[in-house]
Amino acid sequence: MYGTRYILRWESEKYNHDYKILIKERDYSGEAENKPLGAAPLLRRDDSDSGISGTSLEMVIQADVDGELTSLYTVDNKLFLVELYKNGVLIWTGYLLPEKYSEPFIAVPYDVSVSASDGLGILKNIQYAQTGTHSIFDIIKYCSDQTSLALGFEISFSLVEKSMTSTESVLHQATLNTCTFNAMTCYEVLEECMMSLDCFITQSENRWLICSMVDVDKGGYIYNNLGTKTGNAKRGTSVLGSTVDDCYPIGNLTNEIIPASKAATFIYDYNKRPSFLVNYNFRQQLEGWSSEGKAVYSYSVNDVHFINLSEQGSVLQRVDVEKTTQALSIAVNYCSSTNPIYWMGQIPDTGSFNITIKLTDGITTKYLSLEEGWRDVEYSFGRSSTTKKLQMFQRYPFSESDFEKLEITADGFPFSGKLEVKFQDTTNLANVKNHITNVVVTHIVSGGFDVDVSLVDVASVNYGDVKIAFGDTPFSENADLLFNNVLHVKNGGFTSAWMVGGKEDSFLYTILKCVCSRISFPRRQLTGVIQGRELQTCMLFSDKYSDTLFYIKQAALDLLADEMDITLEQFIPYVELSGETTESARVTDGSASEYRSSGENEIRVYQNGSGVPMRIRDLSPVELQADSVIEVDRTNVAKSGKATLQKVLEFVLNAGNVWTKEELKIIKGYILYLGEKIKAGDSDLWKGHSFEDYLDQPVKTDSDVLHNSVTARAFTEEDNPDNDNVASTRLQETGSGYLGDMDNVSDEANTATEGSMLIKGQESWSPVYPTYSGVESLDNLIMPVFNTLTKEWQFITVPSGGVNPPVSSGFPCTFPIMLS
Repeated sequence: MYGTRYILRWESEKYNHDYKILIKERDYSGEAENKPLGAAPLLRRDDSDSGISGTSLEMVIQADVDGELTSLYTVDNKLFLVELYKNGVLIWTGYLLPEKYSEPFIAVPYDVSVSASDGLGILKNIQYAQTGTHSIFDIIKYCSDQTSLALGFEISFSLVEKSMTSTESVLHQATLNTCTFNAMTCYEVLEECMMSLDCFITQSENRWLICSMVDVDKGGYIYNNLGTKTGNAKRGTSVLGSTVDDCYPIGNLTNEIIPASKAATFIYDYNKRPSFLVNYNFRQQLEGWSSEGKAVYSYSVNDVHFINLSEQGSVLQRVDVEKTTQALSIAVNYCSSTNPIYWMGQIPDTGSFNITIKLTDGITTKYLSLEEGWRDVEYSFGRSSTTKKLQMFQRYPFSESDFEKLEITADGFPFSGKLEVKFQDTTNLANVKNHITNVVVTHIVSGGFDVDVSLVDVASVNYGDVKIAFGDTPFSENADLLFNNVLHVKNGGFTSAWMVGGKEDSFLYTILKCVCSRISFPRRQLTGVIQGRELQTCMLFSDKYSDTLFYIKQAALDLLADEMDITLEQFIPYVELSGETTESARVTDGSASEYRSSGENEIRVYQNGSGVPMRIRDLSPVELQADSVIEVDRTNVAKSGKATLQKVLEFVLNAGNVWTKEELKIIKGYILYLGEKIKAGDSDLWKGHSFEDYLDQPVKTDSDVLHNSVTARAFTEEDNPDNDNVASTRLQETGSGYLGDMDNVSDEANTATEGSMLIKGQESWSPVYPTYSGVESLDNLIMPVFNTLTKEWQFITVPSGGVNPPVSSGFPCTFPIMLS
């Protein structure tokens, strides 16, 4: 508990704000003493590129008794609590800084200078100790709570993942394994979080304000110290202009231009776990391992931890894994030794043990072999090492260099299940011990990647490196076993699609666009002193004359004069930009192998950095020869292989499905493969139908073609009995054979009287019967005759005379007529 020791109270000179500072001492129970000010108090806010914007309060207190304030000098950074009130409202809290005490060596009264801080600076000396998986908010809260200031929070973020809700801050919904921050101080953890989220933290209105740099113009959610949301915050804007406006300059403000950046590099390290197995190096003795027989934990004076196996002793560990095609790497360090007490006996030259790697899902079990990969038959493979003879009281192994290393690669897990890794002594002697440590099971992946962003070519200054400490997993299978720093949402799923402006992207590229949307443009910067009624160290200003929005980078607020010395920077709203980025994989283990990223922008560095790194598209073309070497990627091996073009061709011919010149031939216009014609797709079809659906008989000129019916617009008579090659257009009737069956002939034609003639009517041809009636007028009769000269049929009238046809004799009959 803190009790009030000193009270400083005053009114500001311009706007008569009632200010009060309480200096409280831990466990103090005496009366509070009012002290006069020696000079104007200053509330400062620092600028920090790391995202931590600390605040402090500088005070000058009048001492009336010699040495009366020396108790404020302390090495305890939390002995004195300082509270600042404005018009009765607590607006800032901090602690007196230890060893920040100064007084003149003169007679009283004199002024004593002391400073208080919000406590963020002391986090540099506090180790981060959280374990397990927590939300980013809980991680930040843990760090800020180490200041012992139980402040609430104001959180302003438009950043959200597609599976998150917009009614809660992203910091509450994104979770992270705290192993991401192993061996860091709380200050370093805050830096990592702020830089990775492109945001800052500062104390404002007696709360921790955590605000994204693209959201400084927006309000956020208010939370108490327990993380419970209590309301919404608004972000007001003050007009910066003349004396009639909210704020105005004292004298002149300096206007500078911050140039746009030429380029920036974003670094994302995957922060890989050393092994899928817990306690893989036995630093926690046998924690996580099961042992049988002679399996004894030990360590050397050089901080090497291991397990000793003898007399068929064994250790094993099981871990749940997921089916994956990601290549697998398994490694172990081992050696063997014997003590001097056994030298008189028979000592084998080598110690030996077996390794068994088993995967089971309760139904199917497979074993990993060195020759065949995963197999169904039970399998173990042995290793041996030269036995080291030790001197009396000598501890072995001495260091990592005493161990041999086995490293194997394999295909990924063929199914999900429980992986078991077991080591068992096979020397079976009490005087020989096999030493095992650093049992690594992991996937072969890169250490992360860097993204180089080209922004403004004509600019002269690069923005520098931006380290992203956490992000999305590159793949989900076994990701939690492989990576420390992959983000989850509250329901446990992995994050993948993030948004700020409405367009989804990965976490890294969303943060990249947030940063680049700000640094890609020139920005105005104003510096100088302003005066205003409601000045704070965190606020927005709208330039009256340019309608430009500014936010505070750093400030020193004079609480007596209502003036503030400020540095303002122009706020650039978030916009979706398009630009050129180049990804390159990162190798963090110092290995000599070269790692290639996908795409033509990859940078290749061979033999651990010797030589000139070059992008693929920068490589020079060469003339191909049979002995030209090409690069071959192997899924189970971290390194690339190489092969000549001749070897590649031989492999393709022997193992591939390839047509050779002898197998592929062209005969009479047809392509034949192994003697059979090759057809393409539906080339044997006619509009998707078999040819038999249309033609089922020969239709050549000498073919007898049979059809059920034929419809034709016209026929041309071409009979020529002297020429067999001329076909007739006349059709042979194969139907009923009756003329009346034709569509344009009356049915009566089939039963007409002999001698009847077809006469064309308006719609059809009809038969006309012969008649025997008497004729009253011969002038009404005409008859057809054939003119042999003109070769035409003609109609003539029947002249008078002649004999009437007999009435009763019928047809055919003859009778004379008289032609005139």
